[in-house]
Amino acid sequence: MTKKQKRRWATRVYPSQARRGIYIDFEGFKDKKPSLVGILVENDFKQIILDPDLEQAAQAKNLETLSLECAILDVEKRAKDEKRKIFAFSQHELKVVLEYTSVGRSFSSRYKDVHKIAKRWFNKTRQTKPLEDWGLKSFMKFHGDELPEDLGNHNPTYKLREVKNMLINRKEYDLLTNVKKNHWTSLLAYNKWDCLSLQTLVNKTLNV
Repeated sequence: MTKKQKRRWATRVYPSQARRGIYIDFEGFKDKKPSLVGILVENDFKQIILDPDLEQAAQAKNLETLSLECAILDVEKRAKDEKRKIFAFSQHELKVVLEYTSVGRSFSSRYKDVHKIAKRWFNKTRQTKPLEDWGLKSFMKFHGDELPEDLGNHNPTYKLREVKNMLINRKEYDLLTNVKKNHWTSLLAYNKWDCLSLQTLVNKTLNV
């Protein structure tokens, strides 16, 4: 198989795989384990908190707290048992899984890079309307589904850092300021939008 054929194979997705895919998105700090993961399977969405420092914030939103290892093992097991593909926007999630967990080849074989899928679709269909860049927000804006304005205030890393630092200092979620509580709510909403957008984008490229 040539390199070109390998690239095509890597971005090949069938409509049934897109509909049944497991869509994941991490939030966290650069060069560190992620702090949370959003997981979307068909119409079922959940978020798992991966950072012990955020346990109080997780409880405030009735969210599960697990280690990264356990969360990814659950994702990989479901993908294997139910014959589903795992979708994320770039190679980032895959690199994190390979670096910080024991899940290797099995996870990689089911992994699909949405950025590559969308970029190949855009170039192949010779769209005349330009993209601002190759990011998820730009692809969604191209399809008429922009990030809500209220979620664009501050980037998610900033919000995460602010919430985590105050939790470390004050110990309890109820002692956070309303601003920091709003940051947490907004961060979770941003993560959910990312997962839903991944699913929408893949389905649109396949005209599902």
